[in-house]
Amino acid sequence: MDFTIPTVNVDTGQCHVQNPVNLHSIKAQQNLVKLPEGPLLNCKFALQFSKWLSESGAPILAAQMGTPLEKISTGPGFECRGRNGDSSAKISEHGFGNAIDITTLRMHGGKIINVLDAIDPNAESYAILHGLRASACGYFTTVLGPGTNAAHEKHFHFDLGVHGKSENYRICE
Repeated sequence: MDFTIPTVNVDTGQCHVQNPVNLHSIKAQQNLVKLPEGPLLNCKFALQFSKWLSESGAPILAAQMGTPLEKISTGPGFECRGRNGDSSAKISEHGFGNAIDITTLRMHGGKIINVLDAIDPNAESYAILHGLRASACGYFTTVLGPGTNAAHEKHFHFDLGVHGKSENYRICE
């Protein structure tokens, strides 16, 4: 895992990131998977995301596509906003660096997989995207994506938010 530690404190009003890192790449299956946006995440989440990618995400993609994963488009990671972009809603896990969004995956050789294709049963990557989503449910407490709601129609959202009174409820949609 290649990361840098921000030189400034990540604390903006209701949002803050404990132990922040900018994640740049993850080693998976002897390959370096780049995250060009360098998403800002808390260290615990960055480690869990790296674990999912190296143990499950990259192997699924490589097995199905016949070539290794090269790059993931994630957006910024940290973003101080309400859930689903609603300013009156509870703060999103993005506001704590505890979430990441995935829009596209680029394979070695240039093939691009758009997460939006997860709602199109005729798309070449439909089954692969459903496999990725299902595997993520074992690593994250929240997994959302196309078909969940309008706010997640074009990307996967993974987070480690705490849910329910018992704090061990998972959302996998």
